[in-house]
Amino acid sequence: MNIEQTSIKKISLHYVGNKSEEGQLLFSDKTIELSDTLNDVLVDFFLKKIVKTAETFHFAHSSSLQYNEVYNYSKEIIYNKEDFHSITKKIAQQLYDCSDHPMINSGEIYVCYFENIAIENDKYVNAVGIFKTENKNSFLEIEENFSIVLKEGIDINKLDKACLILDNDEENAYQVFIVDNQKNGSETALYWKEDFLGLETTQNEYFQTKELLVATKDFISNKLNESFLVSNTDKIDLLNKSVSYFKNAEEFVLEEFSDSIFQNEEIKESFNDFTNKEFQESFPISDQAVKKQAKHFKSVIKLDKNFHIYVHGNKEMIENGTDKQGRRYYKLYYENET
Repeated sequence: MNIEQTSIKKISLHYVGNKSEEGQLLFSDKTIELSDTLNDVLVDFFLKKIVKTAETFHFAHSSSLQYNEVYNYSKEIIYNKEDFHSITKKIAQQLYDCSDHPMINSGEIYVCYFENIAIENDKYVNAVGIFKTENKNSFLEIEENFSIVLKEGIDINKLDKACLILDNDEENAYQVFIVDNQKNGSETALYWKEDFLGLETTQNEYFQTKELLVATKDFISNKLNESFLVSNTDKIDLLNKSVSYFKNAEEFVLEEFSDSIFQNEEIKESFNDFTNKEFQESFPISDQAVKKQAKHFKSVIKLDKNFHIYVHGNKEMIENGTDKQGRRYYKLYYENET
């Protein structure tokens, strides 16, 4: 996405408290008028993280899509912008109804209608945006008489939650991007994506690439130990080869991948059984997914609390053994010292 030509045509702001703590739900009376400067600042504030995300979602519901409230409200905004402000109140009400866990923070909810978001091949689309700010920072303001006043406000570099609904794929329940700074392991990590928005991950090439890389790492790091005796250096070699394949190939082909990575036929068969029930046998590789997941393929051998050995290349340059006193060791070979 590119937001150089993007502007906010409509924006409403409301306050959503924590329902379980009997917090308030406060509606504003009307939409906000923005100056050109503030419009530009808010576009950057709301969308600068969104444009960097590659994972795509779509609206869903366990029974029927017609029961997904935010999907219906977003659709109303797209087709009926005259009732924009009243619809944003319904969105705020829905968020309030979902804020029923004591760990969910209160905050401001902003609903926007954007125009001229550039996507692939310079195609321009409009979008509905839903954003939430929860955290305030202290800042100093210097007044004309040189007095210093301490105030609290929102850091325009830190947006807590974001959702952008592009209007270009209605037949597939829209193309949706989200940002949530909530840690995944927390009790409230899913309330924005699932409880409020009702989203499912779109199983495109980004999803397939990401999930296959996660499965490959899991298989090599954990699953192999259940049936095969594989040294740490061999595991690291397999991890390095796997990442190299994804970085250099344009398309993933399961048989080609397993042939190039696993020399042992039994391991190859075990990997195929581990993956082919969940993944397509071939799909285009997403460079963005590779870049994001590759950093989790750590090629490091941890030795007690004394040493870490990072292995980036030829496994033949490292040997593992035990001396006469029973002490285990690694022997490293190298050509140049830098």
